[in-house]
Parts: sequence; C-alpha cells; structure tokens
Amino acid sequence: TAGQQARSILPFEPFLYSEQAPNLPRPYVKWSCEPARAEDVPAALARAFFTAMQPPRGPTFVSVPVDDWDRLCTPLPHREVTITVAGDPSMLARAAAMLSAARRPVIVVGASVARDGAWQEVIALAERHQAGVWVSPLSSRNSFPEQHPLFAGFLPADREQIVARLEGCDLILVLGAPVFTYHVGGHGPHVPKDASLVQLIDDPAAAARAAVGLSIVTDLKLGIRALLAVQAPARPPPAVPARAPRVPPDRLTDRYLLQQIAALRPPDSIVMEEAPSSRGPMHDYLPMLEPDSFYTCASGGLGHGLPAAVGVALARSDRKVIALLGDGSAMYSIQGLWSAA
Repeated sequence: TAGQQARSILPFEPFLYSEQAPNLPRPYVKWSCEPARAEDVPAALARAFFTAMQPPRGPTFVSVPVDDWDRLCTPLPHREVTITVAGDPSMLARAAAMLSAARRPVIVVGASVARDGAWQEVIALAERHQAGVWVSPLSSRNSFPEQHPLFAGFLPADREQIVARLEGCDLILVLGAPVFTYHVGGHGPHVPKDASLVQLIDDPAAAARAAVGLSIVTDLKLGIRALLAVQAPARPPPAVPARAPRVPPDRLTDRYLLQQIAALRPPDSIVMEEAPSSRGPMHDYLPMLEPDSFYTCASGGLGHGLPAAVGVALARSDRKVIALLGDGSAMYSIQGLWSAA
C-alpha cells in the first residue's frame, strides 16, 4: 500500500498527491487500484492479497487516501482462495508418455521448481530417466544439486548456443522456466532438429509465449509427481561434463575467492548474488548443493543484491546469508550496509 493525500483536498491537486496513483506502479505489479470510497478499502486490500498470492506470485498495489483510515467500515467475512493450480491430467499423461518414449531426454530447470518446493521430485525424475539436467538461462533460484552426476551445466541466454548445447537430445522437458530467456539477438530454431519440447510452468503468460512445444500450466510439485507415475525404460547415463580444475592460491581472483567460499561456507548457508561479471566463475567454483540456497535478481535491474540479502537474512534468521556483490551493483544501494549492521 501507499498513502495518498486526503480525499477532501484531492480535487485541488494538493502538495504530495498522485494524480493517477494506480498507474504509477504499472506494469510492475499484477494489479493496482485506488478505491473509490473509504468503505471499499478492505475489499481492495483483500483482492490485492489474493491476487498477489496466485502463481506466479508478485506484487500488487493499493493507494489509500490518508483520511480513509479514520472511517468505519464493515468487516469482511473470512474467506479462502486456493493458490495451487493442478495441471490438466490428460496433458500430463501425454507428457509422461513422451518422456518414457524418448531415447535421450534432457531436463531444463528454472526458478519455479524452487518456488514450488519440487527439489526432491526433480532429482527423482532425472534419476529415473537418466536425463541430464541443465539450469535455464539466467535462473534466479537453484533447483537441482550442482554436483549431482546428472547435472549438465548452465544454459546461456543465447538461442544458437542453447540449440548447440542440447544437440543430440530428442526430448527437452522444461520445468518451471520460460522457453527460453534470451539476452542477445538470434535467429533460427529454438530447439535442435527433431527434438520435441514439453514445458511445465506455473505462469500462463510464459506458457502462451513459448515459441515451441507442449506447455502445461501447473504447480511444479504436482506436475512432476504426475510424470513420476509412469515408469521409464532402461537408459545409459549421459556423459558427465568435466569439472573446473582447482585454482591455485598464487593470485587473488574471483575464481579463487569463490572456490574458498565454497570450501568454508556452512552447508545450509544461502548465497544472494548480484555479481554478473563473475557469474561464470561462480557456476564453476561455487556449486549450490542444497535446496533454497541461492537467490539472484530475476530481471536486469541493478542494486537489488544488497537489500535483498538483508531481506533474506531477516526471513531466514536461522541460516547464514552470504552476499556476493559486484562493485557496480553495491554502488546502487550501498546504504543497505547500514540496515545489515
């Protein structure tokens, strides 16, 4: 919520008022409004809450004129709204059959796997099908243990390179990620020739804009459990990618620093990262091994990392939070050090 000037003086464009308060946060919120009457504020707040909690969860905005808080309103009745969406059973059965029939399937995991708590389900699915697991481009959460024998690596945000990395597979199962997030211009196909794609996603908009494949809107935990209901044929394990060599302590580089953090961090610690120039070395030398242990910005804004690390530390006070920040990123919100202290 945000304050608005008193209704009694709004017609006169008073100091510190907003002429179009609901439009101010758009398009960065899922829903916004300024109630027409003080009596409508409780209903607006309830709708904002229920909308924010629908997958994919996101912010909503309600502008409340300051004198509304002094008005008596009728209490709203208690009600509940579901926040879990189960996928179409027939489509999930079709996806499961495609997965079982594939000769060389691969899995691409994204942030919604972590948000829906499907860490163990993804591991079970990958192991059952002996499928290599890639992290989707620019994923903001960790969704698979990065030293697991089936971990294949990180997909770049580049169309041609994604196709090259996935070459040879005949089915791409995208779990909780867009198809795909790109950062540089590209042309040509989105997947290798003769490869099929199935996407399980909690975001109807991401399903609608996918360029190829079968998309199923579903809670990830429920959707992956449906795929686990079907048996898998015997397959040889995929080739294990080479791991990065150990960095000697002769120079202080980002690779050496990240390697040492990996060696010394508590097992249940959380990494909050905003150091994009060192993200490649972080992938190589600071693997995420436990669920809910990595967060980064889901968009391209700068200055998110330091205040986000403080927020994660407040929410997860029982776990050590490690903030990895580039100098440019820290510059945008260096005052967050005061809050952290």
